[in-house]
Amino acid sequence: MLRQVADGVLLHESEFCQSNTVVVHGFSTHPHWDHLLWHVGLGAAPRYGTARCAATARDRLSDGVDSRRLGIPEQVPLDQLGLITGLPAGMAQIPWDGPHVRIIEHQARAPGHAVLLLEERGVLVAGDMLSDVLIPMLDLNDTADPIEDYLAALLLLEGSGGRRRCPRPWPRVHRRS
Repeated sequence: MLRQVADGVLLHESEFCQSNTVVVHGFSTHPHWDHLLWHVGLGAAPRYGTARCAATARDRLSDGVDSRRLGIPEQVPLDQLGLITGLPAGMAQIPWDGPHVRIIEHQARAPGHAVLLLEERGVLVAGDMLSDVLIPMLDLNDTADPIEDYLAALLLLEGSGGRRRCPRPWPRVHRRS
């Protein structure tokens, strides 16, 4: 069950996976199948992602989806999977009439991954990037140095300016010299 945690931000906490699903009305943080799902019951809201996220999703889904291989339960509707619009490269905020949502694109975790920052509401949506229980999952396919990309993304988040407004501190990042 989704519950509203801020205006335009819904959350579902999974006891089974010990993770959260966060919905910022119509944005996919990265091109993994579980972040590209949509249900017609959620309406016809625009669905965005970064340009690279949308292109990667189109490429990965061009041959169809092997739901068994991906472990997608049979009852999950896939007819709306991956139907996202890529925003122009470098776009810094979601183009809508809702709350100001800053897009922070980086290359850790998945191609075209984005973190969303709702500074006025103290909400950071990291899309599997940060977790209290899961280990960092690196993008091993589309990068020359996945660890460096992840550290660079963490530094980008740390310097984003929203850190002071969020109720929970982000992890400190220390780089080896």
